[in-house]
Amino acid sequence: MKKILSLLFLAVLSSSLFAAFQYDIVTDPYVNAHYEGTDGNYFTVNITSGTGDLYIVDKINNKFSMSGNNEILSKVMSDYGYIDLQTGDYIQGTGETIITNEYQYNQWNDNIVQTAYKLGTFSEGDSIGVWIANKNGNLNTSVYTEFSHYGSYGLDGTDLFGTVLAEFDYQGSSPIFFGLYGEASTFSGQPLPGMLASFLLGGSVLGMAGLSKKKKERKTE
Repeated sequence: MKKILSLLFLAVLSSSLFAAFQYDIVTDPYVNAHYEGTDGNYFTVNITSGTGDLYIVDKINNKFSMSGNNEILSKVMSDYGYIDLQTGDYIQGTGETIITNEYQYNQWNDNIVQTAYKLGTFSEGDSIGVWIANKNGNLNTSVYTEFSHYGSYGLDGTDLFGTVLAEFDYQGSSPIFFGLYGEASTFSGQPLPGMLASFLLGGSVLGMAGLSKKKKERKTE
């Protein structure tokens, strides 16, 4: 019985050995190559393993009043998405949202919610830039493009939830601050070939163990 339980554990473990979703945010300091000065940086997001979802995240600067958070993305952006750095295509974000943080100081204060807006689902080897349009419809991008204005990642500290902030500036309007967030995609649908092999292997091992036990039981009868 102990052998069967051990084999069952190994079979389940082998079926769940997915590569963790990991990504790097790579910054490239300004060197005034495009007359952008030397104070900011360009940045890309590179997926180093696994598959998962990437989001842009609200900046929260007030933990007592939700209306006091005037810089959250819903108030300052009109559209957003990512740039596929392999093709150069501008892809619109999905519009899906999740809540990454919540806080309520007490029952008389607002419930403060930090919302994340999904860029898309990405896998190992993908590399993207981020674009956001402000309320006037003007774009800024995290990589050098015809729409580039000043931008940076990691130079403006964090918000009240500890989110590392990126900044996009726009001509004639206020900058947009946001964070980046990623999480592994939830598995659904058909199992991957590796998973199927693991399940079949686990089932075969368990079946053999059961058959062996039955043979032993018959011998003792």
